[in-house]
Amino acid sequence: MHLLPGESEISRCRQHVMILVVPFIGYAALIAIGIYLNFLPASLRTRLGGFDRYTRWVVLLLIVAGVVGALVRWGRWRVTSYLLTNQRIVRTTGLGSRTMVSIALEEVQDVRLRQRLGPRMIGAGDVMIESASRQGIEVLAFVPHAEDVCEQVQAAVEARREGAPSGPGGIRTGVGLRRSNGL
Repeated sequence: MHLLPGESEISRCRQHVMILVVPFIGYAALIAIGIYLNFLPASLRTRLGGFDRYTRWVVLLLIVAGVVGALVRWGRWRVTSYLLTNQRIVRTTGLGSRTMVSIALEEVQDVRLRQRLGPRMIGAGDVMIESASRQGIEVLAFVPHAEDVCEQVQAAVEARREGAPSGPGGIRTGVGLRRSNGL
C-alpha cells in the first residue's frame, strides 16, 4: 500500500492466527471423512445402495473441498491487514479483488474494544472505530493484543488532534501493531 505525502507508517497487524483454527478443524474433518469413506469395506459400501460406484468421486470431492476451503481461508487471513499511520487507519481485505477502507484520524469520534471470553483468553478482540464521515462502525476484527492496539489507535488520534510529532517516534508502538521495519 502506498502512503500519502507526509504520511508515515506507525504500525500494522493482521487478524490473530487463531481465527483459522475452527475453520481448519472443519476442513480437516471433511478430508478425514473422505479418507474414511475410501477405506470402508466394499460390502458395506454396496449395502449403502450402490455407493461403491461413487466412492472415489465422493472421496475426491471431500478432499478437494477441504483443501480448497483451507487454502481460501488462509489466503483471506493472509491478505487482511490493518495499518495505522500518523494520518489514518487503513483496513485492507480481498483475495481476488482488494478492498481498502481508510479512516482519517481527524474523523475518528470513538474507539472501543470488544473482547468476548474466548478471544480475550488469547488477548484478541475487536477494535471498533466510529467515524464522523461514515455510517456505523468500522471493526478491526479479531486483532491480537487488542488492548494495546486500541490504546495505540487512541494515542494516534489524540496526537493528530493535538498536533503532536507524527511518525513512529511520536506514538508508542505496542506489541499488537508492529513498526513497519518489523515486518
